Amino acid sequence: MTDPKYHELYDSSGRHDVYRMLILGFSHPLVSLFYVVGLFLLTAHLSHGFASVVQTLGINNRKLTTFVSIGGQTLTWLIFAGYVSIPATILLGIIK
Repeated sequence: MTDPKYHELYDSSGRHDVYRMLILGFSHPLVSLFYVVGLFLLTAHLSHGFASVVQTLGINNRKLTTFVSIGGQTLTWLIFAGYVSIPATILLGIIK
């Protein structure tokens, strides 16, 4: 355990309150920064990897290469934005 407060977080059914754990964890700016940096590195890797998979499978051509490259990068950066919105909204106080 990184924070002893997690031991006290239970919902009305007696299960661990994951929502409160999420809020508590991302309330620390350094934890959120580490999470965002990790997501950024993963996203950069996946945006390149998406096009590489198509090339490895041998289904690439000139028309498909541009579409796959732009589509893969767009998809991965949209996923990045979605995941980064979680700590961002917590740090901005939108979610409490």
